[in-house]
Amino acid sequence: MAAAPAPVPGVRVVGLEALGEQDGGDFERDIDAMVEAIARDHAAHPFDLLHAQYGYPTGWATMIAAQRLGLPASCRSRAVTGIGSARAARRTGSRWCACSTMPARC
Repeated sequence: MAAAPAPVPGVRVVGLEALGEQDGGDFERDIDAMVEAIARDHAAHPFDLLHAQYGYPTGWATMIAAQRLGLPASCRSRAVTGIGSARAARRTGSRWCACSTMPARC
């Protein structure tokens, strides 16, 4: 079981365990859970926009949720996740998710 995310002052942090990732790298298995969590939180406390830190799988889930909820979305992608960002954009038909690939620092 994964550790809970660290708290951030002034921000409600929600962590979902990546069960598909842990079971043979099936990232897509977690997409529906992410989308449902976003929709559930939006219903309780409406968001102005959605943002994902990585292109895949969180960026893909964010774009799907944004389409369903009628919200703008952004996605910041680093290093190899830029490939996932492109896949996510193609799969959802998105034209409004801004994804940029940044070099990673090790």
